[in-house]
Amino acid sequence: MRTRHLVTMFAAVALSACGVHDDADHTQEHGGRAAAESESWAVTAWGEHFGLFPEVDALVAGKTADAHVHVTILDGFEPAAEGSVAIVLTDAGGQRERFSSTTAVRPGIFNVAIEPDAAGERDLAFEIEVGGVAETIPGGRVRVGTVAEPGGLIEEPHALPEVAGDEEVGFLLEQQWRTAFGTAWVERGVLRPSVSGTARVEPPSGGEVILTASVDGVVRAASWPYTGQSVAAGTALMSLIQTAPSDRSLAELEASVRELEALSSAAAARAERLEALLAKQAVSQREVEQARAEAAGLEARLEAGRAALAASEAGRTGREGVSGLEITAPFAGRVAETVVSPGQRVAAGTALVRVVRERPVWVRVALTPDDATELANGITGLILDTGGSSEAVELDERALRLVAVAPEVDPRSGTVEVLVEVERTVDELKPGLRAAAQVLLPGQIAGMLLPDSAVVDDAGVPVVYIQLDGETFARRLVDVEHRQGDLVLVDGVLPGERVVTVGGAAIRRASLLASGSVEGHVH
Repeated sequence: MRTRHLVTMFAAVALSACGVHDDADHTQEHGGRAAAESESWAVTAWGEHFGLFPEVDALVAGKTADAHVHVTILDGFEPAAEGSVAIVLTDAGGQRERFSSTTAVRPGIFNVAIEPDAAGERDLAFEIEVGGVAETIPGGRVRVGTVAEPGGLIEEPHALPEVAGDEEVGFLLEQQWRTAFGTAWVERGVLRPSVSGTARVEPPSGGEVILTASVDGVVRAASWPYTGQSVAAGTALMSLIQTAPSDRSLAELEASVRELEALSSAAAARAERLEALLAKQAVSQREVEQARAEAAGLEARLEAGRAALAASEAGRTGREGVSGLEITAPFAGRVAETVVSPGQRVAAGTALVRVVRERPVWVRVALTPDDATELANGITGLILDTGGSSEAVELDERALRLVAVAPEVDPRSGTVEVLVEVERTVDELKPGLRAAAQVLLPGQIAGMLLPDSAVVDDAGVPVVYIQLDGETFARRLVDVEHRQGDLVLVDGVLPGERVVTVGGAAIRRASLLASGSVEGHVH
């Protein structure tokens, strides 16, 4: 059983340096009880919504014991400034005694007067209501004693494992409330194995086409295309008013279209065949990319040839109208760039507008040769982290297709390039984006699962802070076994322990400041 830990001297020094109360002030503000410290007791209890740290005088039948209940709202880790707190004692026969307070003496602290009728053992519970949220939290088991033999806590609600060698650190609730803070239970969990590298996002091969003028003319548009505009396949982007009849005969133009139809069909079939071979590692990634680009280019030339033929026919038959020759999007995507201006005269072959496919995008990941071999059984996810304030992008296997793993090592970087097709739009993953990449692999790794924020770098050594009671923590060295996104598997913690997930660095700094290892001020 753990009774109330007196706040260690270094914590008191840290607090006094900031003008915060020391232990004597802490006791006085919590009711100024005169009972001997050895007769008082404390317990720490957590529910789903609230964390409790009541400090209670010795329990004596027929006498009033003061309970100073610290109430923390776990969502945001803030002190409860209003609401109600009740302490319930239940005997073996189910008889309940309930003592309550509806006023906080200061934010986070409620004083409750307890006057049990008779001696004996009781089940302890707390009924909390704050901001419309109500919760009953078990508090363990207590004994109501006599004047000759005062009672107190005999069984805590949470049995904490005993670990030798931990360095205990004091950190008052008032300090916790003043900083970003949070705690959670240590639980077993699983992560997927992974390898890490760097990544860049780009349009897929063949996913970018530059549309050109097929004849000399003037460009017009009822609605001028703008950068970023989403377009469907066949959307008219602009029109080209031919300024002079084509000097090519209809027969020549028709022959050109037939030739382009044959070439385009053959290129598409070749690209499809090479993609199938790529899955078997029978051809290189570069060959497939080139084939896709060639097929897309020929498709665009075919559309332009068909448009030129139609314009020539219209001009020769007197059907050429104000609409002129339409320049249309060859596929659904986005306008990446408009090269010309409305009313501009252009020559045949002039670039007009650049269109990129809206989805999918390609992600090229650079891995070490050893890590690249781990992809032999496929991938199950991809995490892209650009750093800064942006959240990491997590993609599961339903949005991914492993296109290829380069068969050779890049001599300049010493890495192997992995190509992944991602079912996301260019808005979600912008071409040109660079990020740290974590490629998730099949299988599982089991262990003690914590948020990455729980691990504190203590002079190059990874540590966590285990909460022993409301204001006492244990500094614990751990080994980080695996990371995945914002989660880690660590060795050195046990199920049933409560770990600081946010604010561990503040505990470390307060302890260093109090011990004189660091000069500064705690806020």
